[in-house]
Amino acid sequence: MKLPKYIRARVETYHYQRDFPTSLRQLSGRKTFTYPLGLSVNNASEIQINRKFIEADEAYDRTRLLIVNSDLNAL
Repeated sequence: MKLPKYIRARVETYHYQRDFPTSLRQLSGRKTFTYPLGLSVNNASEIQINRKFIEADEAYDRTRLLIVNSDLNAL
């Protein structure tokens, strides 16, 4: 089974891993966004993986927007 882009198998579970754009790395304080999918490598179906991929991709977009719209002077 071919996994969607940004999905990796780590320690018997699937995770969404995607690097932040270079311009946002300093603001985010980290290089990579990681989101555990909560699916076992042994038992997950392709449909489950695709559903969780959409959920993780939306979480990445929300996090990226939060970083972009953050006011550094408020910190």
